[in-house]
Order: sequence, then structure tokens, then C-alpha cells
Amino acid sequence: MKKKNYYAPYYNEDFFEEIASTNKSDDLIETWAKHPTPGNTNNISVAEYTPQSNLELPRTELDDPPVEITDAHNHLDGYNPEVLLKMMDKAGIGKIMNLSGLRQKPELLAEQDRLNSVMGDRLMTAAPLPWHEVSKDGAVDKFCRWLEEYEENGVVALKIYKKLGLVTRDEYGNGELLELTDGRFNPVWKKCSKLNFPIFIHQADPEAFFHKIDKNNERLEELGAHRDWSWYDPEGELPSREELLRNLERVIASNPETIFVSVHVGNDVENLQNVSRMLGKYPNMWVDISARVAGLGRQPNLARKFFQKHPDRVIFGSDLPPHHEMYSRYRRFFETDDDNFKYPTHVSGQGNWRVSGISLSDEVVNKLYKKNMEKLLSIDHSKLISENRGQ
Repeated sequence: MKKKNYYAPYYNEDFFEEIASTNKSDDLIETWAKHPTPGNTNNISVAEYTPQSNLELPRTELDDPPVEITDAHNHLDGYNPEVLLKMMDKAGIGKIMNLSGLRQKPELLAEQDRLNSVMGDRLMTAAPLPWHEVSKDGAVDKFCRWLEEYEENGVVALKIYKKLGLVTRDEYGNGELLELTDGRFNPVWKKCSKLNFPIFIHQADPEAFFHKIDKNNERLEELGAHRDWSWYDPEGELPSREELLRNLERVIASNPETIFVSVHVGNDVENLQNVSRMLGKYPNMWVDISARVAGLGRQPNLARKFFQKHPDRVIFGSDLPPHHEMYSRYRRFFETDDDNFKYPTHVSGQGNWRVSGISLSDEVVNKLYKKNMEKLLSIDHSKLISENRGQ
């Protein structure tokens, strides 16, 4: 087997045999094809490898945020609301939305009341529905009735978790996988349109989650910490990522009067061109940026163009426990052109790289942080969708 250089594959055995002087190719190949070995790296494991940059770089001092920030994607169940408010005040967060809970209505409203008793109008709540019950008698009517009752109780949006279309089954019917495109859900989408409920929808996951966990997987550390996040399925028992994204697009296309907020940059941050295509094609589609600075920040030039092209339909969310340092990392990405800094993430990280800021204009930042979400919750959705047509 011919030797090769993993990092610079063009420096391979064939190259040195061609370019080297007589009898020198073996020495050159030996030098250029060396790989790290456990002994030479002191047996450092993947989990232990957290390289610290030696670059000396300027860092922008962040003042108070230019506008009070709305965090439209978080999970607050079980948190202390008094502490939440202190964290929000320190970071400049005006409002925050709780997207948590695969729960029935009484439990959801009870948790909303617990948080709301302290947080007041600084709390927003999105509600899920028990999709697995769809085959029960009157289930869809119940779903629509619940949405009306949620709206009366101050809930502002519907949340669809990634399990729908991926693993949720028709438990009271044939037991088969429930697809997002199931026609029985159509009355729910229509009801959301009538109530001006945006649908925060999670379909698919990072591309690496659908790949084999091996030396080529760019999220190896993350999947090593959260093996249950892997959807790699060589047997084909689960839908593919491509199928999930196709079904997402079909639902958005077939419900043009309903606003869908496709979370995590449409769960396709690896392909911003495709997300941009969909935003251009479907005036009823928005995205949030929650938990995706890691993906955006390693393609800062393309990311900047994306935000500049779609300034009215991108929403801020963190998807992380509220903390002022976490929020400051988000702000550094959006408000500065600083290079090579750590992105906001959970304990395991999302990839062994750092990010660079995209220095958006104040106008775009203000829309991202606050104004776009305000419009979703205060302006008739048919008007918003009409405004987007032809953009």
C-alpha cells in the first residue's frame, strides 16, 4: 500500500517518485508521510484534546447590546425563575421563550404558570402536541381545541420536535412511523394560521449525526459524548436526513398561509445555499439560529451574505442555559469581526474548530435580536407572508 499524507494528500508517494532526485524518494516519502502516534502524543485521547490557540489577536470590547434581545429558543423547565431573570438582566435579554416539554396540556400550563408567576411578560411559551395519539377518536379535533386553549392562556407558538417524522409512531393505529406529511395533521397547520401561531419546527439534525462514527466524522467528540444523538442507520430502518428535509419542504410548500420557523438554521447549516433557496422560494418560512454558531462561524463570509440577503426572516435563539458569557459569545459572532474565538455550545462541543465574527450592521442585528420575533407575534401572518412574496 502506498504511503500518503492525510493532511496534504497531493504529497503522496507518486509525487515524490516523480520529483525526487535519484535514490532520494524514499527519504522524502518517510518525512512527508509521517502520522501522529499514541506514543508521540503522550496517549492523549480525543476527549482530552482541547487545543489552546497561540494566536495573539485583538478582541472587541462589547458594550450593552444595541437592542434588548429576545431569546426565542430555549428550554427552561425546572429552572428557578428568579435566577433566570437575574441572568437575563445581566446579559441584556428582554424576553425568552420556553420550547420545552413533550407533555400533555395540564403539565405544560402548570409549568408556564410556575415560571410566569415570577417572569411575567418576559416569558413566552411554545406548546407541543401528542402526535402519537393521532389515531385516537377525535384526536385531531382535540389538537385544534388545545391550540385554541393554549392561545387563550398566553401560549404564542407550536413546537414540533425532531421525533415527529424520525421515530414517533402511530401508537393508537398501525404502529407505523408517523411522517410529517401525514394528511391528518393538515387541520393543525390551518389552525395555527388562523391563530397566528408560528410553528417552530425541528426536522433532521446536523449531517454528521447521520454519518458513521469514525475517524472522518467531524462531530466525533460530540457524538462520543452523546451516542444517542447518532442517527446513523446502515440498515435503512430510519428515514434518511435527505428524506426528512424533503418532507419539511413539502409541508412548508403545501401550507403557504402558515408560518414555519425552521429551527437551527433550517437544520441545514452545512448547506446555507439550500436554506437560502428555500427562504427565497417560500415566503412562509423563517429560520432561527439557535445552537448553530459553530456551523455559521467557520464559513463567516457566506454566513454574512446569508444574513444580509434574508434580514427579515432570521430569529435569534440560544438553545443553551441562560448565562451572560454564553450570550456574549453569540454577540461577538454577530456584532464583531473578531477572529478565532470559541463558539457558544454545550459541554461536549460541536466540532474541533473556532469561529470568526461576521460584523452585521446595526439594522440587521436589531432585526435578528428583537424586531423579527416581535413581528411574528404582533402582525397578522397573512400580511407578513404577503410582504415576503417576490423577495
